[in-house]
Amino acid sequence: MKKKKHKEGNSERWLLTYADMLTLLFVLFVVLFAMSNINSEKLAAVSGSLNAALGNGSGTAYSILDGGVGLLEGGVPVETQAATEAATVSPTNSSTNPSTQSSEQKSEQSQIKGVKENIDKIISTINVGGDIGINIKESGLVITFPSGTFFDSGKAVLKDNMKEALKKIAVELNTIDNTIVVNGYTDNVTINNSIYASNWQLSAARAANVAQYLDENCQVDRSRLIPAGLGENNPVASNDTLEGKSKNRRVEIQILYSYKEVIE
Repeated sequence: MKKKKHKEGNSERWLLTYADMLTLLFVLFVVLFAMSNINSEKLAAVSGSLNAALGNGSGTAYSILDGGVGLLEGGVPVETQAATEAATVSPTNSSTNPSTQSSEQKSEQSQIKGVKENIDKIISTINVGGDIGINIKESGLVITFPSGTFFDSGKAVLKDNMKEALKKIAVELNTIDNTIVVNGYTDNVTINNSIYASNWQLSAARAANVAQYLDENCQVDRSRLIPAGLGENNPVASNDTLEGKSKNRRVEIQILYSYKEVIE
């Protein structure tokens, strides 16, 4: 009876494991490289703005001056980037607790308060056909303009009288170097015309045109500006009435506290 020949094992199987390990390492380094190119300052500022604007709402289309290139009404170039979901801010955070605030935070709050008082005086001297609100909130100083003061219905071209008002307000914005977020909002009536296919597009175009004007005509450093289109999100009144819809159609200019520009 013949003896079966003993088959020797494959002595090169370790090469498969080694090749798999090299492939995984390559993928890991590609991912790390991609992550290292994210603009962390913009991401953090957007997160801080969304946290104040949406109160942990869902992500929204954003227009970022340093992202990809798009084109707005009238040939104004603007860059767009997807927004990140807002980070939750703990109510016990040191930035909101006076007893644990640093001297730098208190100094910045005092400075922002001074800017508010000066802008209050400016607003009292201009007539743009609508009431302008200005308040200091947890995220910083918020100036609220009815969209009708900036734009005609369904359009994103700045009115001439609002351009002059922005120039006066920008004088105060240039006394500080905080990040400025320009939020555009609409009511819940869906727009769909040859220029804008959605409320997000219209609100983003409006916010971007305001930021573009501040950059090009008011000497506000563009690296400080983040235009954001939030559409019908975060209404301040009921959309069931014409008055409520009117209040929800607005543009907000937010001057963020520097310690609110980080993801907490």
